[in-house]
Amino acid sequence: WDGVTGTIADNATNSAPVIYNATFIGSGITADLGNDKGNNAIYIDDRFKGKVYNSLFHDFREDLIESSSDGPGSGMTFENNTIGAFGGGTFTGANASNLTYLNGSGAADTFFDANGSPIKGNTNGGVNPMLTAYERDAETLDLLVIDPRPATGSPLWTNKLSAGAPVATTFRGAFGSDNWASGWTKLSQVGLLQGSAPTSSPIVDADGDGISDSVETANTALGFNAAVNDATTVLGTLKTTAQFNANFTAGQTSVTGNPSDFSLYTASSIQDLRGSGLMIGPVTPGANATITLPLFKSDNLTNWTAAGNATATVAAPAGKQFFRVDLTNGTPNP
Repeated sequence: WDGVTGTIADNATNSAPVIYNATFIGSGITADLGNDKGNNAIYIDDRFKGKVYNSLFHDFREDLIESSSDGPGSGMTFENNTIGAFGGGTFTGANASNLTYLNGSGAADTFFDANGSPIKGNTNGGVNPMLTAYERDAETLDLLVIDPRPATGSPLWTNKLSAGAPVATTFRGAFGSDNWASGWTKLSQVGLLQGSAPTSSPIVDADGDGISDSVETANTALGFNAAVNDATTVLGTLKTTAQFNANFTAGQTSVTGNPSDFSLYTASSIQDLRGSGLMIGPVTPGANATITLPLFKSDNLTNWTAAGNATATVAAPAGKQFFRVDLTNGTPNP
């Protein structure tokens, strides 16, 4: 549980998680010794400032908490936690024996005072949490079965709790009467986890459309409404990839086939492409169209007067047809 990377100091930005109702299970009190961070439930380092409430620590090889002198930061708190079996600690009935669960000067006054008396609502060491099912292989210590829910009579049901959790509970540890980890976690999939999944969902969905009220409230800008079933409104408008592609193609064809319907160009905008030209409006296909070109005359190239019109009658085919006036020798230009 590391407080800071780099220069060790009791900074306001040091790691300071707040944890409620966690269940911490170790590798077994007789497991092979590994490194300190794996053997102990908690290894405090570099001014850690976290807070842990209403949790269970159980079945670790060595200590409940180990810490060097620079381990704890200001505000670090362990409150109303249950302390189970540890290979490095043994509770004999005397408070002083609780100190066998601690290692290092930084572990002082965390769970017990200097005399070993529990403080801040924490239990003595060695409490049997009475989980519904918990079994290890006698030789390998591999976990064989676990149902982490507290059984009837477990102290996890009756111990005092700290307030302030995001969701209030009536138990210590991560599990009450429902095994919320059943069915989807790795432990469940490999058959180690016992206990049925909860029959009721903690998700509130007042309109029954399969989307939680919290998600709908956060996405009202997209049309969601926590009080209205969105199955046929918002959800009903969602498309598959094939439907989206088909709609895209249809829209593209509609635009390219009739660009003027979408105000993509007008008669004046086309004239702007060629200066002050003339444009023949829509003509019935098969009918004739008369092109009239006004003529002007001048003797000084400055003042111009009307000089009649030049006209031509052409057949109007279906679709588009463009004409231009050639002022060269009459040979078509490319």
